[in-house]
Amino acid sequence: MDVFDEVFSVLEESYLRIGTPGRVAVAVSGGADSIALLLLMAKLRNVHSFQMVCLHVDHGLRSESTDDAAFVKDVCEQWNIPFDQRELSLQSKSNIEAAAREGRYHALRAMAHAFGANVIATAHHAQDQAETVLMHLLYGAGGRGLSGMRELQDDIWRPLLPVSKEKLFAVLKESRAAWREDESNQWNQYTRNALRNIVFPQLNDIYPGCTNRIVQTADILLHQEDFLEDAAKTWLRDNGFVQGDVCWCDRKALLQQNLAMKRHIVLQMAKHLNIPLQYEHVQQVLQQIEIEKIQTVNLPMKSSALINSKRLHIVCQNAMHWPLGIVRYEQPAYLLSHGCFTQAFDADMIQGAVLRTRRTGDVFSPLGQQGSQSLKQYMMDRKLDRPFRDIWPVLALGHQILWVVGYGASRAAAVTENTKKAVYAVYHGILPDKRQNGEAAL
Repeated sequence: MDVFDEVFSVLEESYLRIGTPGRVAVAVSGGADSIALLLLMAKLRNVHSFQMVCLHVDHGLRSESTDDAAFVKDVCEQWNIPFDQRELSLQSKSNIEAAAREGRYHALRAMAHAFGANVIATAHHAQDQAETVLMHLLYGAGGRGLSGMRELQDDIWRPLLPVSKEKLFAVLKESRAAWREDESNQWNQYTRNALRNIVFPQLNDIYPGCTNRIVQTADILLHQEDFLEDAAKTWLRDNGFVQGDVCWCDRKALLQQNLAMKRHIVLQMAKHLNIPLQYEHVQQVLQQIEIEKIQTVNLPMKSSALINSKRLHIVCQNAMHWPLGIVRYEQPAYLLSHGCFTQAFDADMIQGAVLRTRRTGDVFSPLGQQGSQSLKQYMMDRKLDRPFRDIWPVLALGHQILWVVGYGASRAAAVTENTKKAVYAVYHGILPDKRQNGEAAL
């Protein structure tokens, strides 16, 4: 088997593995790697009969960039491949590398969407993977960062990750295909270029084959991280509640886990709310859950971790929202009131009552007790977690709270000897503490 067929087999196996998408966009810069990918994809299209478009992004950072675009367009015309391109106008001066990457993917996705592509194929190969892993190591990444790039991540498809750069050059040589040289690849002020041009040649002198070893390590870590992430999700389903804006877990159950699981659980909770955590954030949360008292840990994006004796909450800076549920009124003789999800009321006294969340000025007169108090104080006395208080469902008539669902009813509409008609209020919904259908709170 020649090199072209060997690399094509890798590409085809990857295409089958990701589900044989019917429309594929191919990101092509004009460099050797991307032209090799385009050449291989052209054959794959002939074999599997999918629709394909070539996408080119001109970053506008080099005077030769317009020539690169013209070259790629000519190649596509020769190979009968639809072509589209975008030009960027980069504004960032502090980190042009990051700005170019962000702008490139934004443009690629816009063009791919216009074509109706399912995925965007890129020419990332084994050397790119090794560079990525080393960059992440220098940045202080954990297992997820050190697992490098995925074969398929969202809409980005990287079918050539197992393939060496040398084999891609061999593909071009066998096919007698031309490509463009990008002089910016020699600009060592960029981190990736410095690793590629300076660090890796020295590493390979010290330990030949280190690139492949790094790629193998990334693959091992990828599967380990997937396993731990799945385990954390399963644990949270049993010991927490991660839904909508509500994100908490049982503190004592978390303390029983080993350190690796603790970290993954906290990271999974933060991920649900799109909060990026660094090592020091996770460590601070894990240190504070050891202390059995109410406290707050500041997290990125003005979010926070709120810790009490029962739960660890992750809370965003924005006001929380939660579906209120509904209250239905029924009169079956067998239905007993227990104050959690069903409650008996004097029908005449609840006319006009609405289900809502708390408001300033709300007053509550607990059934079976003397006097009244603010709803806020009642919630505090009942140890209702602070993140729950603004989203908790209450049945109210004006500022008079008739029922704090899940906790208790008021004297204001209680059934007495003077009641002419009693009704049963039945709450349908899930409370922020995970209770539903009469289950006990976690």
